Amino acid sequence: MKLPSDKDIETYVKFPETLTGEKRAWIENALAASEELMLLADWFKTFYENVDSPEKEGEGYQHKPDRITMVPFISEGLHRRKRFVLAAKTTERKDSLETVQTFQSEEFRSLLRILHREKNSEFNIHLVSEFVKNDDIILFKFMDRQGFTISKPGGKISIPEDKLTAEEIRGWNSCEIYLPAMTCNLNKKTSSRDGFIAAIKDGGMETVEVTRSGADVLIQTDPESESGLPAKMVLNTEKGSSLWKIENGRAVVPGSLFRGMDVKLFFYN
Repeated sequence: MKLPSDKDIETYVKFPETLTGEKRAWIENALAASEELMLLADWFKTFYENVDSPEKEGEGYQHKPDRITMVPFISEGLHRRKRFVLAAKTTERKDSLETVQTFQSEEFRSLLRILHREKNSEFNIHLVSEFVKNDDIILFKFMDRQGFTISKPGGKISIPEDKLTAEEIRGWNSCEIYLPAMTCNLNKKTSSRDGFIAAIKDGGMETVEVTRSGADVLIQTDPESESGLPAKMVLNTEKGSSLWKIENGRAVVPGSLFRGMDVKLFFYN
């Protein structure tokens, strides 16, 4: 049986009235059968008891921001009840979710949570923002960590314990979120030939030119774009995501990344 995503559970907790009766029943059955999912639902309940949730998508803003700077959020309630533990029914290691750090942007009504999931020996990073769609790839830049961290679709990241420590996370005093300014999709047929691809951006459409040059693929954005040329691009396929630098509106990537696969391109200013 397909399990509910983090977003499904968050919606069930915060906006249950937006779900159909069938979907609510599906989520409730999954929660009843999974201690891990119930643990996550309990976290969301306490989280939203102590903070105001983001408003409806796009409300109050004329344009989506390119970047959001976030600072630590302090809530007595969240820190008082920041650890949830469920004893396992078997001899398996018990599971727990601990809030290690929470960031906020009051200006853009966005929240970022970093949880330690004991059973999986990993840290889970989840962005809650009206500007993030379910399939968006987000770039995170955390204090004292070189380069960018690429999210999974929807702004979620999982980092193993051996790559990061809770003490390091608690020492971060800011983080920056880069939102895609433009996206375009290439299916298996269009990704294997040259041409212009329609790209969706806030407030309109643009075109992206894809051409072959030997073993490489050249990706050219519109040089006359009123919003300026993007500086970075994430190429996403079923095999994962990779970050590429854009110079003068053009990125050069290996053609093997396009061969026989659906490709999504995300551009960042």
